[in-house]
Amino acid sequence: MAAEGVLEAHDAMQAVRLRACDLINIKLMKCGGLLAALTLDAVAETAGVGCQIGTMVESSMASAAGLHLALDERCAMN
Repeated sequence: MAAEGVLEAHDAMQAVRLRACDLINIKLMKCGGLLAALTLDAVAETAGVGCQIGTMVESSMASAAGLHLALDERCAMN
């Protein structure tokens, strides 16, 4: 699983190109928010790599944003 090394779409593309992972852990607070997370998810989906939404020590508001992302119809994790 790629986690700490995937902060933006370029990182995700490099990880899947190198076949360095079969799963990407998307952390909203590290990647820059919901739009950036959806972009990471799209890269992973295109490459046939799975995703999960991860969290750090965050507020309940930030955790709720992650939950909404995981439930978003545009997100391939559904």
